[in-house]
Amino acid sequence: MKKNGYLIEDGQGTGEGIVIKNYNYKNKFGEIIWAKIVKNDFKAKHQKADVCQIKEAKVIEEEIVLKFVTTALVEKEFAKIEFECNGWNSKLIPRLLNTVFYCLVKEECWNFVKEFKNPTVDFKRLSFFATCKIKEVMPHLF
Repeated sequence: MKKNGYLIEDGQGTGEGIVIKNYNYKNKFGEIIWAKIVKNDFKAKHQKADVCQIKEAKVIEEEIVLKFVTTALVEKEFAKIEFECNGWNSKLIPRLLNTVFYCLVKEECWNFVKEFKNPTVDFKRLSFFATCKIKEVMPHLF
């Protein structure tokens, strides 16, 4: 993907991703399937906005994550999991995501309730933004 320059002028960067086509391959339903790999920058830029997110001028869950999910928190939880499991493998990614979200809720909930003056928090959206922040902090794991 880093060398993808098809239909892009010289010096203007690289493409959004790549598509792999094999016209001879068919899945069990007889359909021709293509694979698509897209850069994380493209995914972040084109993710769908929630209806509530469009209506509100600011998204409180995103502000909470930006303030309280720090690089230090993510790295601390990563190190704990890595130590407990005698190394790291990709099967531990869900554990990291859930542990960081758990720490955010358990340790910082009172702080963001005080700071943002009793906000209405959608915890599903809070989890989504926490996951995005973890992916941003530790892209080498994903």
